[in-house]
Amino acid sequence: MRETSTTASSRPARAAILLATSLLAISGCTLASPPEPTPSASPTGTPGATPTTAVQLLSYPDTPTALWTFSAEQAGVTAGSDVALYDPAQLTSFVEGFAGASPIDAGDVWITAARGRDVLPVLVGLAPESGEPLWTYRPRSGVLSNCARTVVDGALPCLVSNGGVGADARTAVVLLDPGTGIENGGFDLPFPATSLHVTGSDLVALMQTDPALYDEDGPEPSATPFRLGRFTADGDAVWAADLPFKTGGPGRGLWESVEVGESLVGVEILGSVFLLRSDTGALLPVRSGPDAFWASSQGGGLVTTRSDVEGPQVTVYGSSGAEVAVIQGAVNVPPLVVDDVGPALVAGPSSDVLLVDAETGDARTLGVTPGGADTLTAASVLGHMLLTVDDGTLLGHDTRSPDRPDWRVELVSSPRAYTDGVLLYVSGMADDGATAGGSVGGLRLEDGLIAWTMPLVALEGTGGPSLERAGEHLVVVDGPTITALVP
Repeated sequence: MRETSTTASSRPARAAILLATSLLAISGCTLASPPEPTPSASPTGTPGATPTTAVQLLSYPDTPTALWTFSAEQAGVTAGSDVALYDPAQLTSFVEGFAGASPIDAGDVWITAARGRDVLPVLVGLAPESGEPLWTYRPRSGVLSNCARTVVDGALPCLVSNGGVGADARTAVVLLDPGTGIENGGFDLPFPATSLHVTGSDLVALMQTDPALYDEDGPEPSATPFRLGRFTADGDAVWAADLPFKTGGPGRGLWESVEVGESLVGVEILGSVFLLRSDTGALLPVRSGPDAFWASSQGGGLVTTRSDVEGPQVTVYGSSGAEVAVIQGAVNVPPLVVDDVGPALVAGPSSDVLLVDAETGDARTLGVTPGGADTLTAASVLGHMLLTVDDGTLLGHDTRSPDRPDWRVELVSSPRAYTDGVLLYVSGMADDGATAGGSVGGLRLEDGLIAWTMPLVALEGTGGPSLERAGEHLVVVDGPTITALVP
């Protein structure tokens, strides 16, 4: 293993599901059909038509095998009991349940990141076939911040901060060779940045232009304290857009996220949302307001949920940025499984679940949920099956046969991956719900019955294990360890 350390060239996406502890019981049920919904975007389509899914399938029909387990100690990261592995794109998040743990698949190397409250972040390159640490990267000057999740022109872009606060803060972009962890270029950003994203072969950075954002004793920040900028890999500015935002006073905590679509960029900052064209940076009209957030980037468009005096509503923007649908009394539903970027699912005002085309705004009813929009926490369309998590219950609904009884699984651990007709879940407890250790299990998509379970041992994390995806494999991340599973 080689550690590279060179001088630098000079908040997170919403979590859909909180992982918990165990699978409890399985039974069949029949759900009564509610009255037809009356959203602004009227449901259309042929009853019984099979929905589509954009989930790339893996193959785990039977009990998998643990190929290898890597621990952060193997990369020399041992200090602190809270050291854990994280998604390199979410290194700055310390919010429990919101920081991801999925490694970046860079072909011949997986890239993960380790950090703790008293341990500066470090990137680790792993050999996918063995879990052997190939390299580590920690900048000699400054502190590693968030990376992009995509390799661009053979380099992984990452942010490096000088550790300063307010007017003293500076951020640079470094370009890392994913095979070696060695810096291969980079450039200084004009303002401190909090996140980095990829569109085409360029980079999009969310920057903070006003140091008063963090000065509790200073003046109120300016009317445009944030700037979204697009840059080439050489650091040339393509465009910059100042975002008008009122913080409500200096020193207020900030929540920021960016959704990058094929032709649009959506930005959320503490309930204010912005929509921009990714080619020009032009700000487009958008419905903002209290508690608004970009819920998904699907089908070439963007979907947002917001609340107003009339209650919640979902707005759908096509790939051109035009508003194509407004559904009153509805909320966007986060996807149930990893990598689900298919059509948006919306919980409607009549306990219905709508499939919404993010390009045209066309919507049609797929099924119902007994608790309504307030209790529906996740959903996905997998083949002809509609799966929803409603108040701790996983429901499976065959959209081809409305009269067929649905199956249900009472659970407190939501499935996280769809693999060849099997839903995978991870539990922080053994199958008996009492002994130490944990398990990974598979639920059959057709009937919700357990296809297989696999025990996990020596779980070390305090927040429970999570099931993630890396390339063509699934991995279980628990605290400072990652275990690769193969069929």
